[in-house]
Amino acid sequence: MFRSGTTLLGRMLNAHPQIVLASDPFLPFFKTFRSQLADPSTPDSNPDYPLSDYYFSPSGIALFRRIQDSSLDLPFDTSELDALRKRIRAYGEPYSPKLMPHLGEIAGETYTEVFGSMLELIRRHEAKGGESVIGFKEVWADEFIPCMARSIPTAKFIQIVRDPRAVCGSKNVRPPRYPWLFLARQWRKLTALAWKYRQPDGLLDNRVLCIRYEDLVTDPDRIATAICEFLGIEFAPAMVDPGQYVDGSGQPWKQNTSYGEGKQQFDRSSVDKWRKALSPQEIALIETICGPEMSLLAYSPDVAERRFTPSLLLAPPRVADSDLAAWTLDVLSNDPLHTTVEMTKETLREQLLNAPKDELESVSSEIIEGGFLFSDLFRHLRYQHGASQKISG
Repeated sequence: MFRSGTTLLGRMLNAHPQIVLASDPFLPFFKTFRSQLADPSTPDSNPDYPLSDYYFSPSGIALFRRIQDSSLDLPFDTSELDALRKRIRAYGEPYSPKLMPHLGEIAGETYTEVFGSMLELIRRHEAKGGESVIGFKEVWADEFIPCMARSIPTAKFIQIVRDPRAVCGSKNVRPPRYPWLFLARQWRKLTALAWKYRQPDGLLDNRVLCIRYEDLVTDPDRIATAICEFLGIEFAPAMVDPGQYVDGSGQPWKQNTSYGEGKQQFDRSSVDKWRKALSPQEIALIETICGPEMSLLAYSPDVAERRFTPSLLLAPPRVADSDLAAWTLDVLSNDPLHTTVEMTKETLREQLLNAPKDELESVSSEIIEGGFLFSDLFRHLRYQHGASQKISG
């Protein structure tokens, strides 16, 4: 999820002498791959459309399943290479400018081959010399980890998560803002994926490391050591010296922050800044939408009993249209009726978590996956929810 310390983590990795890591260059590649798998009649078939959260949508859940079960070994229409290069340039220019003059080197007849050429692009034009690990960091695109894992057997993946209240507060502390429900559902999706990919399944065993932003900024030495062990390389002190971090242009890097001037340090104060940035109603909304998945990462709610109060359902906090990011106006509904209808859908999750066991026998898997994306995650959360209720009772 963006606003989760992804760039800080990327700079830490890139500071290691054996790692070369590009920042945010290739999201259009994953959106293009998504669009090939999507139903042509849906917005997801448009490669410029944002990645969905998939919740409560029959076509969205069907697409999500296809993404999870697919690989990159699908044919790539080579006539679309120029369009892909243009999208990568438009998206990646601010973050990985060194790569942009060389996008003509991206080629291939399958998505795997195109992906390989993109990694080679990093090796050729970002490497300082002597690196043995090539990587890149992206936000939003975690659902494609299994696709990459099937097609690139040596690939490993690091996911970073952050308290959803901090993510939402960081983004919406000032314009341009995103709708609250969009932010909360995207966080919930990515957290569900982080949980799923840590479960034993044969494909991703020992290939995914999940860290919390809060642990990264409060105990960077421990996190950097864990990362190096995961990648099979020696720890390098430069990883925990932000003064040595550089940006995509090779200039000294300062942390990207919504709360003022960034610094060259691990900012522990960033952990709780959301408390001043969010109203009680906004906190209640985020905790209610994300609460079950927050428990997976030991994020404690401010409100012990999360519930859909009438005010939260009928008048949920909304971002003024005048404050919204321009792109959201074209693709995300923000009017009061739509927001309230979507909030009503959210109550389905609460009903499923609280339903008697015998009543669940007649509930289709599509309904459960529509609310939780994964049936096994639902069972885990339901057990956790029931255990919590017994303890509190």
